[in-house]
Parts: sequence; structure tokens; C-alpha cells
Amino acid sequence: MLASAPSTILLLIKDISPPCVGKTIDTVLANFHAVIAEDRCYVFFFHFLVYTIFHKTFLCQRINTPYNQISNTYNPRNNPKSGQIMLTTKNRSESLRETIEEMIAVGEFRPGQHLDETDLAIKFGVSRTPVREALIQLASMGIVVTRPRRGTVVAEIGPRQLVEMFEVMAELEAMCGRLAARRMSGEEHASLLAAHQACMEARDAQDPDTYFYMNEAFHGAIYEGSHNAFLAAQAQSLQRRLRPYRRLQLRVRDRLKVSYQEHDGVVQAIIAGDSELAADLLRQHVTVQGQRFVDLIASLQQLTAMPEPQHIYN
Repeated sequence: MLASAPSTILLLIKDISPPCVGKTIDTVLANFHAVIAEDRCYVFFFHFLVYTIFHKTFLCQRINTPYNQISNTYNPRNNPKSGQIMLTTKNRSESLRETIEEMIAVGEFRPGQHLDETDLAIKFGVSRTPVREALIQLASMGIVVTRPRRGTVVAEIGPRQLVEMFEVMAELEAMCGRLAARRMSGEEHASLLAAHQACMEARDAQDPDTYFYMNEAFHGAIYEGSHNAFLAAQAQSLQRRLRPYRRLQLRVRDRLKVSYQEHDGVVQAIIAGDSELAADLLRQHVTVQGQRFVDLIASLQQLTAMPEPQHIYN
């Protein structure tokens, strides 16, 4: 008897509801007696009634759209534009992560510098939540480090670890170059040549900052050209940790000229399909040794953290 009253009312709702709601009611009626216990019957019915009237019926009648289409509209995977509303916080934290990462790469935030959540929130005009999420993302990437009683600081890499990281980077780049020489398509060759041309223009302009970004595009084209997603992801991940130091290298005298010449040999080897030569050239291009090691160590002091400003907020 307890289940019969809601069943009857559900049937009445079905008669006055649009088709989209009626189909849902049919499904509920088919499973109603098997799912609902006596004491829970009216509780379930109340929730279902509120959900039906204020959600499905409203949307179907006022918008005049089938419910399955409405579901897709509000699903960010099917409609990224509408999903932006639901993912505002996530998008904001990702945007902040990219901005802070870029500021670290160009030296605005230096190794060892403290990153205060409140200061960053004020700087970017946001709450502390997306800032905290952005710093967590950066910490997972090894770009910043969270320490007890010190909070979050920009990661510091000592000379020995730096050389070791460049050794691994050189081997990853060599693997990418070897595979790219075997797998790149004609269209990908054109993209690589375009990136190479952009590097030449930055070199001629003696613009190390622009060359830095064009250089990243050049190497990124080789990563993608390897057609090995896992390898490309590993290379990209380590490359991001080394960004401040690779940028620093480009400020050494004549480095733009030498870098471009090394790029030229890599491009020719890849287009010619000479996988071993491409690997060797990329390895030599990235490895820090000899005079390049001395230059890098001498320039590390430029990345030393500056004294932190004292902020007073009224």
C-alpha cells in the first residue's frame, strides 16, 4: 500500500509531463517495487518529485529541449564552452600555474625565493585557493618545493645535480631525434623548418628572449616528431624544470650563433633520415661540458634569489 500511492502519483505526473520526463518515470516505475523499502518510499518519492519538477520538467518545458541534449550541453566534455563555467577554479589555477612557471623561467621568481600565497593572491587579484592549487601543481612538477616552516620556495638545483639533469636531458633529446629522423612526415619537416627559421630571425636580431621561445618550439617539434607520446612527455617534463637554466645559457656570448648552427645540423640529419647522426648532434647540443659547463656555473649567480621585499598591507 505504501508503494502504491507514489506509483499512482508518478503515473499522474507522467500524463502531464513532457516526453523526456515520462521516459524517466517509466524507468523508475519498472524498478520501483524492487528498489524502494517501505519506510523509504515517501522519502524517495519526495526527492524524485522535487528533482522532476524543478529540474527536468522546468528545463524541458521552458527551454523546449530534449533532456539528453540538455545533459550534453552541461557536460564540459561535450561542450567545453559551457564547461568553462563549471571549471572556473580549475582553469584559474592552471592559468596561474602557467604564469608562475613562466615567471620562474624568465627569472622574475628566482631559485630559493619564497612564494607567499597571500602575496601571490593579491598580485594576481584572486583568492588563495587557486594560488594554493597552482603551487601544488608546480610542486608535483619539481619546479617549486614546499618545506616545513618555510612554505613554498622556487626549487634550487645545485651544480652537480644540474649537470646530471642535463645529461639525462641530452639522452632524452637524442632518443627523440633518432625516432624523429625515422618517423617525421613531410608536414612535420615543414613545421621543423619553420621553427628553425624563427630561430634564425631571433639570432639575427640578437634577441635571446625571443630565441628562447623559438628554441622551445624547435625542440618541441622534435619531441612530437618522435611519435612516442611517453618519451615526448618525459622530455617535456625535464625540459620544463631546466627552463631557467637553458634560458641562462642563451645569454652567454655567441651562444645564439652556436646554438643555431647546431640546430642546422640537426635539421639536415632529421630530414635526411640519418637517425644516428641526429641523435649524436642533439646529444652534443644539450650536454653541458667543457667551456659550456664553466660558463653555466659562472652565470648561476645571476639566478641567486634576491632579498625578499617586506610587504605591509593595511
